[in-house]
Amino acid sequence: MASIRRLGIVCFRISMIFSALRIMETGDLPNRLVCEERDFQTAIQMVGVLVQHSSKVFSELPQEPQMPQRKNQKEKFMDALPANFTARFISKSLLRLTLKPKPQKPIQLVSSRNAKSTVKSRTITRI
Repeated sequence: MASIRRLGIVCFRISMIFSALRIMETGDLPNRLVCEERDFQTAIQMVGVLVQHSSKVFSELPQEPQMPQRKNQKEKFMDALPANFTARFISKSLLRLTLKPKPQKPIQLVSSRNAKSTVKSRTITRI
C-alpha cells in the first residue's frame, strides 16, 4: 500500500528532525548525525497513530462497483450452441453474429466452459 511506504518516509524525516533538534540541546555539531533510539521510538509511535488513521480512512472509502464483464462474440457463440448441432447450424449462427465461417473440415471445438465438442460425420455433439 502506497500510504505505508509514504508513512515510512515520514517516520524517517521525523526521526531526523528530532535528531537535528537534539543538536540544539547539546550544542555539539558532529560530522555524522546518528538518530538516537528514543528519537526513533518517538517517531515510530507518532507514525503508528497515522497508520491507524490511514487504515480507518481507507476502510470508509466507498467500494468501486464491479462492472460485469462483457462476453466477446466467440464466447456468445459457444454459449448459444445447443447440445447437438450440425455444421450448417454453425455457419448460420456465425453469419448471425457477423463472424466469418471457415471452410468445413473436421474440427474439434472447445467451449469457454471447457466442454469438448467433437465432429461425428456431419453432426457435432457437445460432450
